[in-house]
Amino acid sequence: MKYIKGTHSSSTKGHSSNVNLTVDFDSDKIKNVSINVEGETSQRNKDVVSQLSAQILKKQNDSLDAVTGATETSNAVRRALTDCIKQATGETENQTKTPLKDGTYTETVPSYSLIAPMTGEVTIKNNKIKNIKITSEKDSQTSPWFHVAEKKFIPRLIESQSLDTNTVIGASVSSGAIKAIAEKAIKDAGGNSDEWHTPVTKKNDTVEKKDFDVIIVGLGGSGILSYCAAAKSGAKVFGLDAAARIDGNSISTSGPMVVNSKIQSKKYNDGKDNIDPEDLYNTWIDYVKTDKKAAVIKKAIYEDGPALDYYMKNFGFSFDSPAFGMPAGYFPSFVRQDWTKEWTVYTAKDNKWYSAGQPVHIDQYQNALDKAKGMNPVNDYQLELAAKDFIKDNSGKVIGVKAVSYDGTTYNIYGKAVILASGGFVDNNQMMKDIYGHTCHTFGSTKAFYYIFNLFITIFMYFIGQKWEIHCSWCIYRLAIKSHSPASFTTCFRNLHNCLITTTLHCTGNFPKLGNKFIIINSKLRTIFCPRNCGTTFSSDIDIFSN
Repeated sequence: MKYIKGTHSSSTKGHSSNVNLTVDFDSDKIKNVSINVEGETSQRNKDVVSQLSAQILKKQNDSLDAVTGATETSNAVRRALTDCIKQATGETENQTKTPLKDGTYTETVPSYSLIAPMTGEVTIKNNKIKNIKITSEKDSQTSPWFHVAEKKFIPRLIESQSLDTNTVIGASVSSGAIKAIAEKAIKDAGGNSDEWHTPVTKKNDTVEKKDFDVIIVGLGGSGILSYCAAAKSGAKVFGLDAAARIDGNSISTSGPMVVNSKIQSKKYNDGKDNIDPEDLYNTWIDYVKTDKKAAVIKKAIYEDGPALDYYMKNFGFSFDSPAFGMPAGYFPSFVRQDWTKEWTVYTAKDNKWYSAGQPVHIDQYQNALDKAKGMNPVNDYQLELAAKDFIKDNSGKVIGVKAVSYDGTTYNIYGKAVILASGGFVDNNQMMKDIYGHTCHTFGSTKAFYYIFNLFITIFMYFIGQKWEIHCSWCIYRLAIKSHSPASFTTCFRNLHNCLITTTLHCTGNFPKLGNKFIIINSKLRTIFCPRNCGTTFSSDIDIFSN
């Protein structure tokens, strides 16, 4: 093929960001290529860059094979390459879409659930997507997020008639599956799905919200409880979250640790304390081997019970579900066998539980938030509104938050105080590099994933004779795995799925590198697996899965 010698660039919509491609053309070949996918959330970003770069230079065309686990990102690279080739050949962009055959098309694609794929029906009429109906899915067995994607993403895709419609934050995998169903239907209807990746118009409006006492950034567990306490004290409060519904780790777990809640003790322990706080404190300090955060640890322990009582009394939280074959009340610790009453379980709404072992209790947080909102007519909160920056006065004092809605509208929100309750920054690659010198990859988790992952690692460790320990940064206890048997390994992970913070694996030897398929741990503490159904993390740019 003959090209106009030079460099051409293109940017296309990937899974969660724009994918940028720059191609150097000689007169008769593609000479060099640069792929930037840093904004994508896939754990296979490095593979996308290396494998697709190699494919482009070898094939010298845009017939690329997608990288497994990064299909949307790979397809975005392919579309960008097609655009660059058109620029280099002087080909004019065709603005007319290939005609589609009217009909209803049934498509099946992988989704968040590892139990079963997602199936949907797409109705096409007069070259437009008229309707999308999901007829079968298992995503909703693990979390409430599928229904959010169904309610919000489908109407937006139909309105925009574009496969570049942004996925719903918090439900990106389910949204992506719905998008894939629409894409397959377009192809089966005789169309070219690349023609349906068109820009979606965003608003340029700016809205100002003023005179709040407290602004809460992030409406997960800590953000909602902060909102409630501020509202109860009489403050005028505004809350925001980038996700399409309230969520967070507290909302996803089975229940919290309990340290002498008077309400729970009266119900389930004859009014007696359930645990010795000093014993808990000493065990915690002994585990972390430092007293640098002793004051924070002590405060968390001694204010645990009063805090639970406060939110039960004022905002309707309850912890009265029987669970795991045991009656309601207290549950034994995974930390020490003599702690038989250490934590409790949220009351499951209508006795419903998700498959990963969490009671359905998000309504408790939603009801609490709505009650707090109603304490002052000025109080408000808004979802799908992502905080982008602080607003500061001339002296540098923070006086508000600048945020952008999913529809492009900018909000300038002013208040006397700002509480950041947005969690960590594990997905912010630049901050991770600046602070730790590397990035992390996060993975969505389901109960099926737990068992598959456990079995895979267990079998592998069995053959290499490797010993591991499990560390829990909340339960402050170390569970040494003495055996390499699948039963031993799986049991430890299954028991820990109720943890509130992060479970980590600590390799007691060296994890060998087999070709390019596995990372070397070298006895460093790595965050491998989060048991709260909120993701799995590898503290490395390379992941532990086989290529």
